[in-house]
Amino acid sequence: MIDDLLTNLTTIGKISPGDKLSVEKGKIYISAVKLNRPFARWFTSQDRYSSIDFLKSTVDFAADYIITRIELFKTTELLPDKTILHETQLKAKDELKIIMNVYVGTLKGLEELKGTYQDDRSILSSLDVIMNKISKIEEEYNITFNQM
Repeated sequence: MIDDLLTNLTTIGKISPGDKLSVEKGKIYISAVKLNRPFARWFTSQDRYSSIDFLKSTVDFAADYIITRIELFKTTELLPDKTILHETQLKAKDELKIIMNVYVGTLKGLEELKGTYQDDRSILSSLDVIMNKISKIEEEYNITFNQM
Protein backbone atom coordinates (compact mmCIF):
# COMPACT_ATOMS: atom_id res chain seq x y z
CA MET A 1 0.00 0.00 0.00
CA ILE A 2 2.73 2.49 0.91
CA ASP A 3 4.72 1.37 -2.13
CA ASP A 4 1.74 2.15 -4.39
CA LEU A 5 1.34 5.51 -2.70
CA LEU A 6 5.02 6.35 -3.16
CA THR A 7 4.87 5.20 -6.78
CA ASN A 8 1.88 7.43 -7.53
CA LEU A 9 3.42 10.41 -5.75
CA THR A 10 6.72 9.90 -7.57
CA THR A 11 4.87 9.71 -10.89
CA ILE A 12 3.08 12.98 -10.13
CA GLY A 13 6.44 14.59 -9.39
CA LYS A 14 7.77 13.52 -12.80
CA ILE A 15 5.11 15.22 -14.89
CA SER A 16 6.62 17.30 -17.69
CA PRO A 17 5.12 20.13 -19.73
CA GLY A 18 2.30 18.89 -21.94
CA ASP A 19 1.89 15.58 -20.10
CA LYS A 20 -1.56 14.40 -19.11
CA LEU A 21 -2.51 11.81 -16.56
CA SER A 22 -4.34 8.56 -16.88
CA VAL A 23 -5.37 6.20 -14.12
CA GLU A 24 -5.56 2.46 -14.42
CA LYS A 25 -6.19 0.02 -11.57
CA GLY A 26 -5.27 2.57 -8.91
CA LYS A 27 -2.02 3.67 -10.55
CA ILE A 28 -1.26 7.02 -12.09
CA TYR A 29 0.39 6.97 -15.51
CA ILE A 30 1.76 9.84 -17.53
CA SER A 31 0.38 10.10 -21.04
CA ALA A 32 2.98 11.72 -23.23
CA VAL A 33 1.89 13.83 -26.18
CA LYS A 34 0.76 11.45 -28.93
CA LEU A 35 -1.69 11.77 -31.79
CA ASN A 36 -3.83 8.91 -30.49
CA ARG A 37 -3.98 10.15 -26.88
CA PRO A 38 -7.47 11.70 -27.14
CA PHE A 39 -8.85 8.47 -28.60
CA ALA A 40 -7.15 6.35 -25.93
CA ARG A 41 -8.54 8.56 -23.15
CA TRP A 42 -12.01 8.44 -24.68
CA PHE A 43 -11.81 4.66 -25.11
CA THR A 44 -10.94 4.16 -21.43
CA SER A 45 -13.57 6.69 -20.30
CA GLN A 46 -10.97 8.97 -18.76
CA ASP A 47 -11.05 12.71 -18.78
CA ARG A 48 -9.11 15.46 -17.07
CA TYR A 49 -11.63 15.73 -14.24
CA SER A 50 -11.51 12.06 -13.24
CA SER A 51 -7.70 12.13 -13.42
CA ILE A 52 -7.54 15.23 -11.20
CA ASP A 53 -10.03 13.67 -8.77
CA PHE A 54 -7.81 10.61 -8.44
CA LEU A 55 -4.74 12.81 -8.07
CA LYS A 56 -6.50 14.73 -5.28
CA SER A 57 -7.49 11.49 -3.55
CA THR A 58 -3.90 10.29 -3.70
CA VAL A 59 -2.56 13.53 -2.23
CA ASP A 60 -5.29 13.52 0.46
CA PHE A 61 -4.50 9.93 1.41
CA ALA A 62 -0.81 10.78 1.68
CA ALA A 63 -1.64 13.86 3.79
CA ASP A 64 -3.76 11.77 6.17
CA TYR A 65 -0.99 9.20 6.45
CA ILE A 66 1.65 11.85 7.12
CA ILE A 67 -0.48 13.68 9.70
CA THR A 68 -1.22 10.41 11.49
CA ARG A 69 2.51 9.61 11.61
CA ILE A 70 3.36 13.10 12.88
CA GLU A 71 0.74 12.84 15.62
CA LEU A 72 1.97 9.37 16.58
CA PHE A 73 5.50 10.69 16.77
CA LYS A 74 4.40 13.61 18.97
CA THR A 75 2.52 11.21 21.26
CA THR A 76 5.48 8.87 21.71
CA GLU A 77 7.67 11.85 22.60
CA LEU A 78 5.51 12.33 25.70
CA LEU A 79 6.00 8.80 27.02
CA PRO A 80 8.28 8.47 30.07
CA ASP A 81 10.28 5.41 28.93
CA LYS A 82 11.95 6.50 25.73
CA THR A 83 14.43 3.61 25.51
CA ILE A 84 11.80 1.13 24.32
CA LEU A 85 10.54 3.39 21.59
CA HIS A 86 13.79 4.94 20.46
CA GLU A 87 14.53 2.44 17.67
CA THR A 88 10.91 2.37 16.54
CA GLN A 89 10.80 6.16 16.51
CA LEU A 90 13.95 6.40 14.44
CA LYS A 91 12.55 3.99 11.87
CA ALA A 92 9.22 5.84 11.78
CA LYS A 93 11.00 9.18 11.44
CA ASP A 94 13.15 7.87 8.57
CA GLU A 95 10.05 6.48 6.81
CA LEU A 96 8.23 9.76 7.29
CA LYS A 97 11.20 11.68 5.90
CA ILE A 98 11.16 9.54 2.74
CA ILE A 99 7.43 10.00 2.28
CA MET A 100 7.70 13.75 2.88
CA ASN A 101 10.47 14.12 0.28
CA VAL A 102 8.36 12.35 -2.33
CA TYR A 103 5.21 14.19 -1.22
CA VAL A 104 6.81 17.62 -1.52
CA GLY A 105 8.40 16.52 -4.80
CA THR A 106 4.93 16.35 -6.33
CA LEU A 107 4.80 20.16 -6.33
CA LYS A 108 7.12 20.30 -9.35
CA GLY A 109 4.93 17.98 -11.39
CA LEU A 110 1.75 19.74 -10.32
CA GLU A 111 3.20 23.05 -11.45
CA GLU A 112 3.95 21.49 -14.86
CA LEU A 113 0.41 20.10 -15.00
CA LYS A 114 -0.94 23.63 -14.51
CA GLY A 115 0.72 24.52 -17.80
CA THR A 116 -0.98 21.60 -19.51
CA TYR A 117 -4.41 22.75 -18.34
CA GLN A 118 -3.85 26.51 -18.51
CA ASP A 119 -7.11 26.88 -20.46
CA ASP A 120 -9.23 25.25 -17.72
CA ARG A 121 -9.70 27.46 -14.66
CA SER A 122 -11.53 24.75 -12.77
CA ILE A 123 -8.57 22.38 -13.07
CA LEU A 124 -6.15 25.18 -12.21
CA SER A 125 -8.14 25.95 -9.06
CA SER A 126 -8.15 22.28 -8.08
CA LEU A 127 -4.40 22.09 -8.59
CA ASP A 128 -3.89 25.24 -6.48
CA VAL A 129 -5.91 23.68 -3.64
CA ILE A 130 -3.88 20.47 -3.85
CA MET A 131 -0.59 22.37 -3.88
CA ASN A 132 -1.62 24.52 -0.90
CA LYS A 133 -2.48 21.38 1.04
CA ILE A 134 0.95 19.91 0.30
CA SER A 135 2.62 23.13 1.45
CA LYS A 136 0.63 23.14 4.71
CA ILE A 137 1.57 19.54 5.45
CA GLU A 138 5.21 20.36 4.73
CA GLU A 139 4.99 23.31 7.13
CA GLU A 140 3.49 21.11 9.88
CA TYR A 141 6.22 18.51 9.33
CA ASN A 142 8.97 21.13 9.53
CA ILE A 143 7.52 22.72 12.65
CA THR A 144 7.18 19.35 14.38
CA PHE A 145 10.65 18.07 13.65
CA ASN A 146 12.46 21.36 14.13
CA GLN A 147 11.11 21.50 17.68
CA MET A 148 12.53 18.08 18.55
